[in-house]
Amino acid sequence: MPSGFGPNRCRSKRMNDITALPRIDMAKVSRDPLVPAASQLSADEFARQWNPGLENDNETLEDELKKLPGMTQADVHFMVRFFENPESRFALKGAVDLFNHDCIHIILGRGVQNQDEAFVIGFTMGNTKQLGFWEGTFFRIVSRYFYPKEYRFNREEIRILKLAIQFGLHCSASKIHEVNFQSLLYDKLGDIRARLKIDKEALYEIYAQERMILPNSDASQRLPHRPALSEST
Repeated sequence: MPSGFGPNRCRSKRMNDITALPRIDMAKVSRDPLVPAASQLSADEFARQWNPGLENDNETLEDELKKLPGMTQADVHFMVRFFENPESRFALKGAVDLFNHDCIHIILGRGVQNQDEAFVIGFTMGNTKQLGFWEGTFFRIVSRYFYPKEYRFNREEIRILKLAIQFGLHCSASKIHEVNFQSLLYDKLGDIRARLKIDKEALYEIYAQERMILPNSDASQRLPHRPALSEST
């Protein structure tokens, strides 16, 4: 499946709300030993509460994963699995399973609203460094017009998808879809980012650009920003 597709994209059904809540169908959330409390929240509450950010270098990957509800690939609509499941013969470049997609959300400091999904998916696709023009165009068309309504990206989210593809393509990190995050569960997030060449300064810059594109969205209001000098000293 393409760039970290399946996971969080499918955490919720799309809600026609100004805040563009994430694709979390809480009725389908599975109980997972790593994620005890989160599944008690409604999709609305979860979307607004879970936002890992980038100021968590001393926390472990497992620390953040414990805050997420669990899902299985079977919970995902068959059409989405057709293009995004890494086991599918039609999967696009950058395919990752649900677990790895969640980890990429955390590494990039992104929540689970649709705009966040667009960025994470676009970044993972572009970060393969092998995404062809036709493949990116094909996914934009399918995810905009042909996916079930609750899974579609709107026009603004497609702009973020394109921004993230270019960022993933040109940033220092490479092939994040191939990372074995299971082996990094107990490592600190700061160490993981350094090992993967995920540059927080570059993320602050691209998120500033994203805020300029969509200044009024709920997800943009929560994007990580460079700490003020007083906060970092």
